[in-house]
Amino acid sequence: MICSPPATGLLTSRAYDLRNPSPGHAQPAASLPGPHAPGPPPQRHVGRLMVAPDLAGRGIGSALLGLIERAAPSDIERYVLFTGARSERNLRFYNRAGYTLAPPPPSAAGHIAGAVFMTKQRP
Repeated sequence: MICSPPATGLLTSRAYDLRNPSPGHAQPAASLPGPHAPGPPPQRHVGRLMVAPDLAGRGIGSALLGLIERAAPSDIERYVLFTGARSERNLRFYNRAGYTLAPPPPSAAGHIAGAVFMTKQRP
């Protein structure tokens, strides 16, 4: 069971059962199924992958990232994301998952101040 605070910041939470997803079941907001990121090759943008600080270090982020990658359509050739340039924990997390720093695409100029662009080729 994965719990995350709602976007409104209220003191309630939403739970996502990643073991037994069912049709119509709410899914995490991390690029499922969503549009492809712009430009060739076909790619999936991983956006706003977050785990509550008190739940960090339990493998939840890795499970969510794995779910996002496995759920991508078969034509996806790589995954792309932005993360904070000074967020050493995020950079280590994505590096361990196979992401590498890359120059941002021209269409992303000024997209997120203080962010770096990372990519991962689909195996």
